[in-house]
Amino acid sequence: LNSLAVIEGAPAPLTPSEISERTYLSSATMTATLDALEHNGWVRRIPNPQDRRSVLVQRTLKGAALLRDIRATMAEAEGKVAMPVDAMGAEVPEEGRRAAG
Repeated sequence: LNSLAVIEGAPAPLTPSEISERTYLSSATMTATLDALEHNGWVRRIPNPQDRRSVLVQRTLKGAALLRDIRATMAEAEGKVAMPVDAMGAEVPEEGRRAAG
């Protein structure tokens, strides 16, 4: 999913080589990763108008929805494990959080 996040964060579609460089994955691993992402409908490969031997990879709406759901789940989990602290760095007890909120 790191590759999908890199694709989404780019201002324009990327080549597989560019994604590979940004994720530190080998060319073979990137090909397999993109195959899986494309198979699941999260990205699509499109012809590269600057180089007809190459393709560009762009995220699909389904891929954007997946990342949105993952980020929401992560934020919810972080909220459950993160203990609020006061200005001095001490944990705020449960009853203090209810009174303050």
